[in-house]
Amino acid sequence: TLFRTLGNVEGVTEVLYQRALQETNSGHVDAAAKLRARALQMAEAAGSVHHSIVLQLQLSVVDIHKGDTAAAEKRASEAIELAHRNGLERLTNRGLLSLGNAFLAKGNVKLTE
Repeated sequence: TLFRTLGNVEGVTEVLYQRALQETNSGHVDAAAKLRARALQMAEAAGSVHHSIVLQLQLSVVDIHKGDTAAAEKRASEAIELAHRNGLERLTNRGLLSLGNAFLAKGNVKLTE
């Protein structure tokens, strides 16, 4: 409420993100997905690249939980591209991990030496 009153969109987005993490950890994947989608809309409207990337990656995790590995791959790839374009290498690396998790969930992993 305080962030909303102050017009701090990033603060509201962060609260929604943290609530979504709690919902995911409690096994409430659908509720988490709704919170993340709402937060993503806010982040994109506010131009918050960091939050947009982090939320895309979290939605990729939700897609994996729902069994939609194609959507998870797409979201992770979009997040990687956005992070890379903005020089956010830590988030690029995090996106690569999410993409790998989507491949693993799909069963599309080949281990090489």
